[in-house]
Amino acid sequence: MRTLTVDELCACARGAAEVVERTDGLHFARWQPAARECWQKIADENDRPQLMVRVDCSTGVVLDFLTDAASVSVEATLDEGARRVAHFDLWVDGAFAGCLGSPEPGDCVQGEIVLPPGDGQRHCTLYLPQSRPCHVRTVGLSEGASFAPAAALPVLLALGDSITQGMDSVHPGLTFPAVAGRRLGMTVHNGGVGGWIFDVGSLPEPPVPAPALVLVAFGTNDFSNGLTPEPAGPYLEQVRRFYPEAPVAVLEPLWRSAYGGETGRNAAGRTLSEYRAALRDVVAGFQGVQLVRMEWQLPPGDAFLEDGLHPTTAGHMVLGENVARALAAAGLRAPRSL
Repeated sequence: MRTLTVDELCACARGAAEVVERTDGLHFARWQPAARECWQKIADENDRPQLMVRVDCSTGVVLDFLTDAASVSVEATLDEGARRVAHFDLWVDGAFAGCLGSPEPGDCVQGEIVLPPGDGQRHCTLYLPQSRPCHVRTVGLSEGASFAPAAALPVLLALGDSITQGMDSVHPGLTFPAVAGRRLGMTVHNGGVGGWIFDVGSLPEPPVPAPALVLVAFGTNDFSNGLTPEPAGPYLEQVRRFYPEAPVAVLEPLWRSAYGGETGRNAAGRTLSEYRAALRDVVAGFQGVQLVRMEWQLPPGDAFLEDGLHPTTAGHMVLGENVARALAAAGLRAPRSL
């Protein structure tokens, strides 16, 4: 087996702000140390230790490389996460080729995925679990295989809550940001943190240097907690300050049947449809910010929802396809995509 070196793993990592070498393997962190400290302060002030579990998840991180290997092997450890299930998904030349997984916290995932038949170098994208922190011990290729990092793509920065983080998709490669990113010809830096809201304090610095597109998808927890959409204003101002030239898209909160559904009123006295209307008014005050209506994201109804709130794997796939189409129609895509 040809074991990839630390330098090779770092060279092909996408969606990670920092790579930390630990005794239990490489941790691909989504946040720079200063941003993580900010999240820790938020968790402490709100007495929400589980928030840091979500912050430390490997959401959206991929290893993206070219190889003529016949197989790819993975050994990694998993910490307790926001969900129990965890999979490593391998995509080869744009097709879902196989996965390795574990349903238990603290497990060591170890196994091999045989690539579909093909000649020459293949484009492999290995998705790390989205809802549990993971530490990669080794990634191996069949003996004598070639390796090269894949070319960097334009970056889609996704900011949002648990739905952006990929819950409740079983597979990291089938979360809606991953699906939309592939459709738009972009690599994803996923800044989704389950349970969170429009909070300018959670965005102390630019998460990535120069994204081609910024996707913002809060509001679900804001509404549930009786908050108004007004905090979306300072949050979008901060995004605009960091990225004055990048197009920004805001997704309205999805239809839900849980927690009062569409007709129940929150502590602020609004229904969810009224919250969406007020959010549209906030977004309308920003130039270069595209709003994606709820109706263009996921068909209303429980068919694609796991618990009346979070999309299933199929729901994430539909959501990703629909969001990508809506953004592409607005001209927000990479060349030669869709």
